[in-house]
Amino acid sequence: MLKSPARRATQWGRSSLEAREESVSSRKQSRVDLYMRLPVYRDEQTEPLGYMQNMSTGGLMVVSDQLIPLNERLVLRMGLPETMNGVTEIQFRAHAVWQETDANPQLTTTGFEYDDVAFADYQIIIALIPRYCVPELSGEEADRAQ
Repeated sequence: MLKSPARRATQWGRSSLEAREESVSSRKQSRVDLYMRLPVYRDEQTEPLGYMQNMSTGGLMVVSDQLIPLNERLVLRMGLPETMNGVTEIQFRAHAVWQETDANPQLTTTGFEYDDVAFADYQIIIALIPRYCVPELSGEEADRAQ
């Protein structure tokens, strides 16, 4: 199992505050939106907890109509847009590090940090990002798109 960047940093002797600042900094720099919203499930539930809004190699953001407890370590599963490495979903442990009300006030946006991810599942996360990410537009392209 791979540990989250913040947990690795703490294990290497940095304070948890330094590790958290590094985690927040890397989250802001590497998050990407995907073309589709992938369902995220809690444990063995069959109804989605919510839908992945964006992701990075350190965590993901989920939009849900349910309140998700902060800092509680959860086992989550995420459906994949296609069969990848022979599987249709991945499983990992993560905890919610922040929450805010979504633009739709009936929904909550929650940021998760990965705690434990199997190596094979982490490889799928790495493959998802370039394959399904929405390309960022340059300033000129963004102006034309509006």
